[in-house]
Amino acid sequence: MVVDFKMCRYQDARNSFAQATDIYPEFAEAWYNKGVALMNLGKYLEAIRAFDKAIAINPDDRHRHDRSGIWHRKKSCGL
Repeated sequence: MVVDFKMCRYQDARNSFAQATDIYPEFAEAWYNKGVALMNLGKYLEAIRAFDKAIAINPDDRHRHDRSGIWHRKKSCGL
């Protein structure tokens, strides 16, 4: 998963993190990383959904809130 992500194989990373969230739906870190991979694939709405899921699981994680906020703003700007 992480190797794919670090090597910019975002579709492979997205697929791996999707499998992780299917197996363990409360794995906030997997939702967050899935969102990052989707963001890098230009799938902003899907990325926002993944970030929102990570936030719902772990609302006290400021890093996820910050990242999600960035992409909510980009969405509102039409990016």
